[in-house]
Amino acid sequence: MMNFTVEEMNLLAIYKADTRAGQLEKLRAVRPLYSDDAELLALLDSAARKVAAMTDADFLATAFEMASPVGYSEEETGGFAYGK
Repeated sequence: MMNFTVEEMNLLAIYKADTRAGQLEKLRAVRPLYSDDAELLALLDSAARKVAAMTDADFLATAFEMASPVGYSEEETGGFAYGK
C-alpha cells in the first residue's frame, strides 16, 4: 500500500475516479490547468507516480477521502488558530 501525504489524498479525492487508469487519466487531464503552479504540479506528479505504482486491487481498497482540517487553540498556535 502506498503512503500518500494529506495533500495527495485531498487531491486524489477532488479528482476521484473509479479505476486506477481513470484516476491517472484525470490527473493527466487537469495538469495543464496548473501549469503556472510548480508546487501543485509536483504534487500532481507525486500522486500520479504513487497511483501508477499501485495494483488495481490496492487502488480499489484505498479510500481517497478529503482529510479534515485540524483545529488548534490560539494558545497552541500563538494566536494563529485554524478551524476554530
